[in-house]
Amino acid sequence: MTNHKTILDDHRQLDILLRDLRVVCAWEASIVQQHSVRAKLANDVRALKDRLRHHFATEESGAYLEEISIRKPDARKLLLELHSEHLPFLHLLTAGEKDCMERDKEGAGSPDLQIKLLHVLDLLKMHEQRETALIREVFSA
Repeated sequence: MTNHKTILDDHRQLDILLRDLRVVCAWEASIVQQHSVRAKLANDVRALKDRLRHHFATEESGAYLEEISIRKPDARKLLLELHSEHLPFLHLLTAGEKDCMERDKEGAGSPDLQIKLLHVLDLLKMHEQRETALIREVFSA
């Protein structure tokens, strides 16, 4: 059985991954345009996506969701909303990973790659913060 402490630990680990990825995305554009940096960025995005896939599966299969619904019935709508965001996040990260490796005829990568990735990372951070706040409220963690 997955308990809320496991999920909170997962959120802390994800926060570190998101922070580290944000640092790379904030680098000077000319550096991010280098193929080796873009390849590393693609690997980091893939690693985040794989970690999130596991995290989401843990959340979705855990009895803690049922426990939240029992302890705080009015949280059911928020739980469903948060759950509905999981698959779109994985799709956005897949697209981001692909964008990292795409090049135009001149060999330049997508100029708005960093903006796109930062936007997804911001959305993910907000998602995890909402989940964390709900868990802490329900379990007084």
